Amino acid sequence: MGRILQDIDLKNLANRLLTFDVDDVENHVPLTAAECLSVCHMAVEAMRSTDICIHIKTPINIVGDLHGQFHDLLRIFDALGQPPESRFLFLGDYIDRGKYSLEVMTLLFVLMLLYPNSVYLLRGNHETANICCRYGFKDEIGMRFIKAQAHKVLGGFVRTFQWMSMCAIIDGQIFCCHGGISPSYMLQPFNLRGGQQANVQALNESKKPVEPSRPSVLCDIIWADPMSGVMNVQFSPTSESLTEAKWLPNKRGCSFMFSGVALEEVMRMFQTQMLIRGHQVAQNGFLTHHNRRCVTVFSAPGYCGVYNNACSILQVDRMVDNNRHPGSFFIIRPTHRDAAAINNLFWTELRDI
Repeated sequence: MGRILQDIDLKNLANRLLTFDVDDVENHVPLTAAECLSVCHMAVEAMRSTDICIHIKTPINIVGDLHGQFHDLLRIFDALGQPPESRFLFLGDYIDRGKYSLEVMTLLFVLMLLYPNSVYLLRGNHETANICCRYGFKDEIGMRFIKAQAHKVLGGFVRTFQWMSMCAIIDGQIFCCHGGISPSYMLQPFNLRGGQQANVQALNESKKPVEPSRPSVLCDIIWADPMSGVMNVQFSPTSESLTEAKWLPNKRGCSFMFSGVALEEVMRMFQTQMLIRGHQVAQNGFLTHHNRRCVTVFSAPGYCGVYNNACSILQVDRMVDNNRHPGSFFIIRPTHRDAAAINNLFWTELRDI
């Protein structure tokens, strides 16, 4: 393995991936098991020095879910520029659904290794062991390598996922993650009056490598969703009054949905202005929630070959205090594909995870 690690040429590998024909939906970028394992090994070594919560400066392009849509990732780079000239924060869910997840994940790890100040990768709920083995990534690897190699490659990626950061704060004011916030922020070691530094330090008490347990703060960071509106609950059967719910069980069967009031409390704790997250399909590529304090970014156009949704990338130049309009959305429309192309690009079974 040592010899392989010395011989791998990251720039050459990046070039092979970046120059792939965006109109070719029949072939894959030739990747060997040794290359994938080498990239995973180097990514783990690089991520050993990063925390669960990282700090990032603007300007930055924020990219949401990609779900194995490699051709669309290349379209994003074609439109906005490649690293290191352009800087990117990816919010997770790089794999599953699409049949080019291996290309997406390998390219992003390579770019992170080559340009650590220009490419930042956060973990999504699909970058967990139980999910990536159920929604396409395991099957894709199994189709592209012989059995013994496939087992090692899958294990290499799962191990690498466990070293990924899970949230980021941009310019001290924008909290970013894949899913959302957690009711566990109301518990120790977090402090409602502790401020950003203390609460980030509490987050970073969770040490990597980690596989998020249910329930936990880390689980909520990659699974939680905003409520679609104000929801009222009646806590006592003897009372007719209704109280606005801050947290409700998530319809996904995991984690919670959070209200605008809950979001305001957590943003005060972390001294941030807003939450930017992924995790949900958006017809126009983005959604706003809770008086624009929460923004969903979704970057897989024509998701799964089933939706006709656009892709958006949130371009943030700089963040100003109390500004709920941190940047502008760059929109990419889905490419029209025939049935044969869709079959080559996506796994056919679509489930809501």
